[in-house]
Order: sequence, then C-alpha cells, then structure tokens
Amino acid sequence: MPAITPPEWESQRIFRALLAAFSRPGRIARLEPGDPAAPFACARALARCLLDETVSYCVAGESPEARRLGEFLGRETRARPAGVEEADFLWIWGAGRGVLSRPRRGTAEEPQQGATVVCCLGPGPASPTPERLRVRLSGPGIGAASGIAPEMDGIPLFVFEELAAVNAEFPLGVEAVFLQPEGALMAIPRSTRIRIGG
Repeated sequence: MPAITPPEWESQRIFRALLAAFSRPGRIARLEPGDPAAPFACARALARCLLDETVSYCVAGESPEARRLGEFLGRETRARPAGVEEADFLWIWGAGRGVLSRPRRGTAEEPQQGATVVCCLGPGPASPTPERLRVRLSGPGIGAASGIAPEMDGIPLFVFEELAAVNAEFPLGVEAVFLQPEGALMAIPRSTRIRIGG
C-alpha cells in the first residue's frame, strides 16, 4: 500500500472540515493548514483540496491579495482560469457589490452545475457585528425551527442579500463558503434559506 504523503493528509483534513461545515450550515468549522505561517495559508490549503485540472476557477477582486491568490491558483492547482459567469469555483477577495449575482446557478436539469463561491474575509472582528444578528438561516442541517443566526462575524449584510437572491429558486443556486485567515470556515449551501430582518 502506498504511503500517504503530508499534502494528502492536509487535503483529507480540509475535506473533513468542509463536510462538517456543509452538514451544519451557518456553524463554524476549523481549517488546519499544514503550514499556517505561509501567506494565505488557509485559502491555499482549501484551493489545493478543491481544485485540479478537471475544474475551472476565477478570482474576483482588485486588491493585491486577490492578484496574488490568482497567481497561486494558476501556478499550483492545474485548474483552468475562466470568467466569473463560467467558473466552477469563484474566489472572492475584497470584491464589492454585485459579484455574487453573476456566478452560474445550474439548470433545472443539472442544478449541481451551479458554482461554488469561496468568500475570503479579513480577520474575525473582536465583537459580534449587528449584520449577522439580522440574518436567519433555515433548512436541511439546521435543527431550530425558527432558524439560526450565522456564527461567523464580519460578513457584510449585502453579501447575505445577494446570496439570498441568487439562491431563491432552489434547486438552482450556488454553494457558498466563507473563510477567515485564521482558519474559521462556514458554509451556506444552496438549500439553505436566508431571511433578513429589520
């Protein structure tokens, strides 16, 4: 039996964290990259787990961090670059309003062809942000009948608004992953309903 190498161990850990996040929408799971001191360690570890030569990617955002992440994805994952509307995986780093309305949402015959969106956030804030408390999530994997507030702080309210709109016609929509640099990971599948209160 061939030995499992350290990169393969890392991919297994990341994949388990993703499974945990998608099975409990709105709850935080933790990534443990093999080299936490490396630049963009968590984003790079997640990319190595998700991307290969069979899929396409796009990085949206004008910041230096977005450009460097795009260079890494092109250099180390073998995935194909594509436009925002065509990519299998859309990485958002510092992009503004409107980007979440553009990824492909699948079709009635093949809803699984909707994109996966990875939103790379800044460090988590020290105290809860009021935007999070105005949002309620409900659906598969969420036990509370009245829904829950997402656990992750620091996500602008407009992101939840755009995600609710793009996922309004289930089973069409996108799978969303939110990632903070210290390794906090939260998923909102397209089956999750998002309600925003006043």
